[in-house]
Amino acid sequence: MFDGSGEVWKDVPGYEGLYQVNPSGYIKNLKTGRVYGGWRTVKLRRGNDVVNRSLHCLVLEAFHGPPPSPEHYAVRLDRNKGPELSNLAWRTRRELPPRAKLTRSDVSDIRDLSQRGVKIDEIASRYGITRQSVYGILAGRRWAA
Repeated sequence: MFDGSGEVWKDVPGYEGLYQVNPSGYIKNLKTGRVYGGWRTVKLRRGNDVVNRSLHCLVLEAFHGPPPSPEHYAVRLDRNKGPELSNLAWRTRRELPPRAKLTRSDVSDIRDLSQRGVKIDEIASRYGITRQSVYGILAGRRWAA
C-alpha cells in the first residue's frame, strides 16, 4: 500500500488489516492510525492476545518473507544504523562475525597493566574499550579468569 509519502506500507504477516510496516522500520496501527518506530520490539494486539515481536523480524517478514530456516534470525548489518530494510538480513549465528574486541592475551595484559599501576583511563584508551569494560575485566565480571 502506498500512502503518498513515497513509502510503501505492507501488512504485517499474521496481522493483516491491523498493522502495517514500511521499509524504513516504522509500524502503523491501522485501527488508531499511530505510527511507531525506533524500538527493538513492538507489542502487537489482536483481540485479547498481546505478542512482543522484533521490529527487525516484522520488516523482513513483510518484504522478504519468513526466515529460511528456524536457525535464521533478523540482524542489522550495520549496528550503528536502524531497522530499515536495507540494513536487515536473515542470518544464522555461524554467518555473523565475532563481536569480541579483545583476545585472551589482551585481557591478561590488561590485568597485568593494572597491577603495575597503569591508570584505568590509559588502559581503556590503549585497547579501545570503555573504563567500565576494564573494571569488569579486573573484577572478573567480564572475561572470567
